[in-house]
Amino acid sequence: MRQELISGGVIATEEFAIGYGKVLEASVVFLIIGFTIFFIVKLMNSIKKKAEDPKNNTITTPKNIELLNRMTVLMERQVELWKREAIRILGKIARKIKIAETYFYSF
Repeated sequence: MRQELISGGVIATEEFAIGYGKVLEASVVFLIIGFTIFFIVKLMNSIKKKAEDPKNNTITTPKNIELLNRMTVLMERQVELWKREAIRILGKIARKIKIAETYFYSF
């Protein structure tokens, strides 16, 4: 409590009150705004995720996502070709080793 001296020598006390209503109102407004922003961001992320899916035809896919998808497909094809080539080369090496072993053991 604060005390103040009023003219005439009388001491008056000023009461201090906590505004529970204002605190409650500010909390409710904060929660409303927070949930609104949360749902807007969540909606925008879901729309963005749908737009980035190249197989989803309901929303047009941005050009950069289409190019990245094509690059991914081409790299997957290239990996398959490399695997086939590696298997072919390893097969040749295995046959040469087998020929060398038979030649070595023939002595």
